[in-house]
Amino acid sequence: MQRFIGGLLVAVALGGCGSTMSPLKDADKVPTERLFSADKTTPGEGKQKITVVRNGGTMIGSGMHLLLKVDGEKTAELGTNDAVELYLAKGEHLLMVEPKYMSTSSSQLSAALVVPTKFPVYRIDINLSGPKFQPSVD
Repeated sequence: MQRFIGGLLVAVALGGCGSTMSPLKDADKVPTERLFSADKTTPGEGKQKITVVRNGGTMIGSGMHLLLKVDGEKTAELGTNDAVELYLAKGEHLLMVEPKYMSTSSSQLSAALVVPTKFPVYRIDINLSGPKFQPSVD
């Protein structure tokens, strides 16, 4: 019986560590004081809107802010459940995410994209299976 209760507690604890996909309408906009590149975050002619969302609901890394770089330029700082709208010109771009205070090559995630793209959303997910940075349709 004690093993059963112990196993149940572990299952409940681990179940709480999974991240949840934040619907775009519920994500928090990154405040202006955490935006660093007006060029990449301002609409313009010929630019496509790309939204980067950091999923919420996980205990892993939830207190750590992430830096988003576009083509090597520091662009925004994202907390859990944050979203930032990027406006990118036609061509190839590299999105890179790294922890704000612990930047090493092994802690960086990146995603390459070509604008125009059919994937207008990129999601950052940090959970027990490791971090992911991937395109999404919502």
